[in-house]
Amino acid sequence: IRIIAYDADLGTSGTVDYYIGTLNVPYFTINQTTGAIIYRAGVTFSNLNTTLFPVQFTVFAQDRGIPPRISPVNATITLYL
Repeated sequence: IRIIAYDADLGTSGTVDYYIGTLNVPYFTINQTTGAIIYRAGVTFSNLNTTLFPVQFTVFAQDRGIPPRISPVNATITLYL
């Protein structure tokens, strides 16, 4: 899963970074540069607590402008085993 945001500014101001807004998102983290949502280290299908699904959280995309601009998007991950 990947979040993609675009910024029309040139140079560093147009670079977009990604953050998960919820402090405790079980099992997942986000790559700040690529927006890829990935499993946390050590997570396997055998140690997943399926009662925690679906997992809902907010992802923020923020440019590096001055002042920075930020946009939220809600994400839901549902796991079917």
